Amino acid sequence: TLLYTIKFEIMGESAVDLTICSTDDIGSRLCDFVKARYDEAVSARGKFHVAVSGGSLPKFLKGLSRRDDMDWSKWWIYFCDERYVAVDHPDSNYLALKQHLLSQLTDAQQSTLEKQILKINSSVPVEESAKEYERELKTRLPSLQLDLALCGMGPDGHTCSLFPGHSLLQEEALLVAPIRDSPKPPSQRITMTYPLLRKCHNVAFVVTWSKWWIYFCDERYVSLDHPDSNYLALKQHLLSQLTDAQQSTLEKQILKINSSVPVEESAKEYERELKARLPSLQLLEQVVDLLL
Repeated sequence: TLLYTIKFEIMGESAVDLTICSTDDIGSRLCDFVKARYDEAVSARGKFHVAVSGGSLPKFLKGLSRRDDMDWSKWWIYFCDERYVAVDHPDSNYLALKQHLLSQLTDAQQSTLEKQILKINSSVPVEESAKEYERELKTRLPSLQLDLALCGMGPDGHTCSLFPGHSLLQEEALLVAPIRDSPKPPSQRITMTYPLLRKCHNVAFVVTWSKWWIYFCDERYVSLDHPDSNYLALKQHLLSQLTDAQQSTLEKQILKINSSVPVEESAKEYERELKARLPSLQLLEQVVDLLL
């Protein structure tokens, strides 16, 4: 069930929709969203150029295979990031997409689509692999404007293979970059960078509740059940709409104030716990940078 959609703007330019739905509905809602972007792209430009991520995202795309009104010859697929491994390696994002989406298509559809998926070359050094990927991307899509980038998000707030505090967050020359020191294994990957992602017609972040860690920009020094409590407002308008399991998970990941100690000590406790939970102290820095 769709709970609500928030529409807002960043710097008066980038329109942003935040759609919150139950975990069970993520797949169908995401497929509806992708189909709408597909229709727009094919109507306007005749093709649909889409970049996908790995992790849990490919499994949410399975429902697209059941769409009778989809012309798979119009699809051109890229990867927001990819692990520097062979295409049949368990860590491969391509393999995940193949297992959850391609395998559900007819042989003819698979044959057509396979030719239009841009995979990495793991037989050359990772730096050369990234260069090859960028060259081929420019050949297939001279405008460099992807119709849609489907991004995930890790518990530390990383998206693609752009990690908090990493030098690639400042990369402005390369559209596709190599990374040899990923904080998350495998250490070697290639990733799209901000300059390319900013050119996209649409960027979607698909995030499940288990990855939400919530803090308060400010909080009233009152008990959690007090009418003035920001936590209580969040609970009434968001948490109460979730399933019991989702609420249970998220409650553990919300940092609340302690109003049973003096306000000065409460602030110190909050800062200590924030540093323990988020050593980088970077709250979604890369997502904000991307939207700006």
